[in-house]
Amino acid sequence: MWYSTSVLNRRQPLNGSSILFLVCIFFLSNSANSQTTGNAAKVTSVNTKNSNSTLLSDTASAVSNFKPGQKEFTIALLLPFEGSKAFINNLDDPSTYYFPEESQLAAAYYQGCVFALDSLAKSGMRARLLVYDVGMDTTALRAKLFNGELKNADLIIGPVGNNSLRITTEYATRNKTWLVSPFSTTAIGSTPSPYYVLANATMKTHCEKTIDYINKTPYQDKLILIYKKRPWETELASYLKEYQLSQQAEGKRAIEFVELTDSSVIKYTHVKNVLSDSGRNIIIIPSNDETFVRSVIKQLNGLAEEYLITVYGMPTWTNFEHITTEQFAKVSTHITQNFWLDKSNAAVIRFQQAYAGKYAMNPANFAIKGYDQVLYFGELLLQNGTGLDGAFSKHNSSGLAEHFAIEPKRLPGSTEEIWYYENKSVFMLRMEENAWKKVSE
Repeated sequence: MWYSTSVLNRRQPLNGSSILFLVCIFFLSNSANSQTTGNAAKVTSVNTKNSNSTLLSDTASAVSNFKPGQKEFTIALLLPFEGSKAFINNLDDPSTYYFPEESQLAAAYYQGCVFALDSLAKSGMRARLLVYDVGMDTTALRAKLFNGELKNADLIIGPVGNNSLRITTEYATRNKTWLVSPFSTTAIGSTPSPYYVLANATMKTHCEKTIDYINKTPYQDKLILIYKKRPWETELASYLKEYQLSQQAEGKRAIEFVELTDSSVIKYTHVKNVLSDSGRNIIIIPSNDETFVRSVIKQLNGLAEEYLITVYGMPTWTNFEHITTEQFAKVSTHITQNFWLDKSNAAVIRFQQAYAGKYAMNPANFAIKGYDQVLYFGELLLQNGTGLDGAFSKHNSSGLAEHFAIEPKRLPGSTEEIWYYENKSVFMLRMEENAWKKVSE
């Protein structure tokens, strides 16, 4: 593997759901003594009594792909490994492990990153990887940002959390360093941050893509919004209404919303009173509240025999535990997603097999996300150097589970000044045969 790793965390070993997962965290937490090298990778093996697997393996054959004098890129990961919160009392007894969810997220993303860097090395890329344990402690984050080493980074990925992202965005803008937010769907602040990239579409974009998809379907009699009048749901509803109104101004068909809330004259508990019995009823529920959504879906299921109903929901619905796939399917439920994995895809199967061979476990979604994102941005660096602003529009591409179509977002009222960059790609999924299946992207 032709890249070097600098891990600045000096904490105790962490734990996970398998011995090899523990190995990964153990490496990240205890390799502060490993030395980085400018021209060659340090091969680091970390073993437990149950595994002789090498976490980082040498791919010296990639050396022949490198050009003399080729630039070595520095990529920094700022992720919440949370070494101080995790521990193992007895390695032989998993019941003594404590392993926070954020640690699992960070470790999985890191493992996917390792796979991506392997692939990039075989394409001729030299990369130095800096890995930092960055949680919610913004004081510690500032200390890491200003320790000097990050000033040489060509790309920073992370951190997680809006406060941490805001601090890192300010740092990246001052130093003209590209910063990728791997998980957030939120623009940070209202000042220009022309080096800040959202790897995921914002919720505003999700709402717009929902309206675009609906507008491609045959004319519908009713477009109904059902939500509670709470700040977050009201904001989502406003995105939907404003975008639909803008579409009508461009000559698209005119569709008016019928709004049912917990304070309207006709409340959401009486959906039947506004349904059309002569055409399909399109019902959008901009809510992440599972209890509320469950009550509406249950009501709509009772009406599905009598009325034609199609429901559009939110990305978070894939995490709902108390609404059955049968209930979603009965009202033809659609949701948008940034991430969708086709497990029958040959490339996905090869990745899963390689990952299982290396770590003795199947890749979590965060590992696949780490692979897709690091591979995409790594390829951009390899092909274009750090001039990514001119490269995004030329490099729409698909990974294993994510598609990248990055566009500049202008400041409100400006046609020139860039606020941030956003991956505008969104998948539309529909519940079919007890599974969410892609119907559009």
